[in-house]
Amino acid sequence: MAAKWMFWLLCGFISFNMMSFASGAACNDIIDIGIIIDSSGSMGVEWLVSAMAFATQLADNFTIGYDETRFALITFSKEAKIEFLFKDYKSREEVELAVEKVEFGNSSTRIDKALSLALNEVFSHGSGTRTSASRFLVIASDGRFPRTGIPTFESMVLPIMNLNVEVLVVGIGDGVLLNELNALALHKKENVYPSSSDLNLDNMVNRIRSLTNVKCRSLPI
Repeated sequence: MAAKWMFWLLCGFISFNMMSFASGAACNDIIDIGIIIDSSGSMGVEWLVSAMAFATQLADNFTIGYDETRFALITFSKEAKIEFLFKDYKSREEVELAVEKVEFGNSSTRIDKALSLALNEVFSHGSGTRTSASRFLVIASDGRFPRTGIPTFESMVLPIMNLNVEVLVVGIGDGVLLNELNALALHKKENVYPSSSDLNLDNMVNRIRSLTNVKCRSLPI
């Protein structure tokens, strides 16, 4: 009787740990990544293509699926536009094709309108974002934002961060204004990447993975 009891106890222990492992593995892949691409005139067509390539390469580093990583995309110049939401595409091929269709805006750089869409429509109910996911907003820009006529970065970015969204900023273009990108990230320099080089792409992916793992380890088993 004692041997039989020990057998079932051992089976239960193994089953529990296998479930925990599976749950942890799933947690590490449950990520929502919103991307904002600056398509304004200051970027130029060449650098817009570089921003699109960066977004595509970022997507290549994650397993995209309904129960795994989801992507959303906003572009902005004089106006901001949602290209697709988290609920729209569930494969890498779909995401990459949608990114390739982004058009050059050739106008001013209204980052405030893009951040408003991120707050009110992309990381909100109905967009496909998940409260259980690790959530990130990646902003690709040269940092040439209007000097007047827009709210402060803190007033625009902090409400997004308060939704448990980590904001990462990457410099794209000639003469990137690094001070502006640092201000956009609310001076979290570990979340600012001065260029779209392969090294910075790898560092960003590692940062996303690391923060996701920290969140997963903090969850109750």
